[in-house]
Amino acid sequence: MSFNDFEVFDAQKQSKSENADFYIRREKAMEKIELAYAKVKEQFGKYEGCADFIEYLRTMEKIFTEARMKNWDVKACEDELIGVKITLIANESKLPRGIFDSIYEDFKFTNRKINNISKIAELMLGKYKDPDEQELINYIQYIFTNFEDKTKNSDEIKAALIRARMRVLSADGNPELMNLEKIYQEFNRRLKG
Repeated sequence: MSFNDFEVFDAQKQSKSENADFYIRREKAMEKIELAYAKVKEQFGKYEGCADFIEYLRTMEKIFTEARMKNWDVKACEDELIGVKITLIANESKLPRGIFDSIYEDFKFTNRKINNISKIAELMLGKYKDPDEQELINYIQYIFTNFEDKTKNSDEIKAALIRARMRVLSADGNPELMNLEKIYQEFNRRLKG
């Protein structure tokens, strides 16, 4: 073995150690999210309409934690959020998933300026009439608009998305916005504790 071979071996060993450290930190963060989810679901899951919101909190926290740990750029975070939404809608819709993927592809061609995002959303809402399609269009518009706002950091974007979800879920008064707010606060408290 030459001296260079030892350097390469040391670099590989260090890289493996850094990878192991990363996965340990990631696993601990995901366990903390799962624990908060389980405790909040145990506490509030019996309330009508709240179980889905608790699941949504878990999913959002996992996505944003993963984004932070892996240093995702805006596009990667948008792709993950929208990909999850497409999967959720497609699983419950009578329409094929390809339609939802196509809607997202159409959005990707905007130059991401807020006024262009609004224009393409308006055109697409005129073209796609199914409520599931319209839900996805509105969601993508909201995601793109929030990520385009350079004054917001990732925690503010996450909070804005969660609050928007709370408004949608409580629009008819069931569940009550106040209950969703309590769930959100308890989830955050358990994540920090």
